[in-house]
This record gives sequence, structure tokens and C-alpha cells, in this order.
Amino acid sequence: MRIKDINCAFKLFKHQIFDDMELWSTGALINAEILARATRRGYPLIQVGVHHFPRTRGRPTGANPRVIFRAFRELVKLYRQINR
Repeated sequence: MRIKDINCAFKLFKHQIFDDMELWSTGALINAEILARATRRGYPLIQVGVHHFPRTRGRPTGANPRVIFRAFRELVKLYRQINR
């Protein structure tokens, strides 16, 4: 997959994509799982640019070691699950 911003929150999907897809990610990899499973099933992906604005509230957690470890552990499980 060649996705420019896999975690961009603005996504549109046809509901048929989810009819035969069992998702199990609960964390940061949910976007990667949806896109990987949709791609493996042959659904076309189209990217359209959107504007990003600076964060005005909250704190980023992506650099937290616990968040990184949890995402890495989930990535290994997801990789094994999708490649079965």
C-alpha cells in the first residue's frame, strides 16, 4: 500500500467493505488493519488531499514508550493475522 497519511482521521468507506471483514485491532493500528484488509480483498483506494491544522487541545501521545510498545505488539499480531 502506498498511503501518504494512514492515520488521517478523515476517511470514507462503502459499507460493503465491512460486511465480510472481521476487525480485531483496538488501538493505533485500526486504520492500518482496515486498509490492509480492504487492499487484500481488492477494493480500490483513492487518496484526496486534506488540510491539516495545528493541535489546539490535548497532548500528543505517539512518543510515549508504552504507546509505541503497544502499537508494535499489535502490529506483530496484525501481520500474523492478515497473512494467514
